Amino acid sequence: MSAEEDNLTYAEAAAQAVEDTADKVEDAAEDFNKKDRANKRREKLHDLEDKSKDVLKSSRNTAISYLEELKNPVVAINVIGGIAAALAIHNKYYSVDRVGPPLDNQQVGIGAALIGAFALVDYYVSSKLYPKFK
Repeated sequence: MSAEEDNLTYAEAAAQAVEDTADKVEDAAEDFNKKDRANKRREKLHDLEDKSKDVLKSSRNTAISYLEELKNPVVAINVIGGIAAALAIHNKYYSVDRVGPPLDNQQVGIGAALIGAFALVDYYVSSKLYPKFK
């Protein structure tokens, strides 16, 4: 073997060593990026878990306070009356077999006045009776 062949073999070996080292560095960088992304995902997951626990606690407290309020008969009657009124209005004006001419402005005004008068009386009665049952 000549000196020139020895230099070529040495150069090829050095080039191969550089390529191997570059591959190892690239693999290490990919592993680091994967671990970094996994850590970021873990952090986001923990943040979401904390937020969901806060939302669950808040909604549980809200539901408990609603149930406490519904124990008051004034609130319960207002809720039942509101649901009944909403269903009556819905069934009256959105029924499929509605017969007759549409409402005119006078009928709408009378209906609005009746609803307002009922709301005023309900407010007055509720404000007087609510503290008694609290």
